[in-house]
Amino acid sequence: VLPDIAASLGGVMGKTVAEVRFEGTPDAVLAVLNELDNSNAIDAIGDLRLNYSAATKRVSVQMSLEKWGVVRKSGRGGA
Repeated sequence: VLPDIAASLGGVMGKTVAEVRFEGTPDAVLAVLNELDNSNAIDAIGDLRLNYSAATKRVSVQMSLEKWGVVRKSGRGGA
């Protein structure tokens, strides 16, 4: 269904993936993850990796963020 809708808009379905890394306190990391999970700008969070350092009491985060949408076809042979 979605490819048909994309085609009717003159494009194809495509996705953008961003690899994100950051570090923070456990509470700050949970707040960021909650904001990302509730954001309309992000369709999926994938490959989420959390590592806690007892020495610094901080969490390092590595994850992928995905956004799906219609990629309009250009007149130059590409999408």
